[in-house]
Amino acid sequence: MISRTRTFVMLAAAALVGLPVDTQAQSNWDLTFATGIAKPVSDLNDNWGIGLNLGVAGTYWFQDQLGFRLETNVDILSDNRDTFGISLPNLNLWHFGGGLEYSVTDRASDALSVIVNGGGGLTLMDSDDFTSFPTFVATDGLSEVYGHLNGGLSVGWPLSDNITIAVNGSIYVAFADEDDIARIPGVAPFDSAITFPVGLTFRFHL
Repeated sequence: MISRTRTFVMLAAAALVGLPVDTQAQSNWDLTFATGIAKPVSDLNDNWGIGLNLGVAGTYWFQDQLGFRLETNVDILSDNRDTFGISLPNLNLWHFGGGLEYSVTDRASDALSVIVNGGGGLTLMDSDDFTSFPTFVATDGLSEVYGHLNGGLSVGWPLSDNITIAVNGSIYVAFADEDDIARIPGVAPFDSAITFPVGLTFRFHL
């Protein structure tokens, strides 16, 4: 009798707050940490090569398969050229943004998970000063903010009830200003900076 009463109370409480009642508990909050490489493409790849990617994101699932995501991550790109006299320091692309996540598979399942995301935000393109040859004059580095769009795909497997490890691939397209890029010695101006971060994520279900 006590057990039945307790079950009834729990069901009633869940109904009052509008939560779905399932045989398996499902978290509404996820915290994700990402690490991997960032591959620049197009004009960006003419001057900077593959670098490190680090990131963190938080997701609130307001429906069973649909969530709101806030994220920040950085692509740390190194000099890709062998040009005498022109030194390019690392270019750091700091992405700050938000968007939606959609779980293609059942989030309560203990099998393979597939999640896609998309959104936008702001990208800070940041670097140290540039040095040109033969004058060895230092040119101020970049510290500019542009808008961006992004999307991603994550395929994961649960390590436990609260942790999922996944292979993740994303794309970030930042819309740069050619006049800003033209200040960089030896770099042809471009109006978009595109990177493909690929790596592992660890998703904690809070």
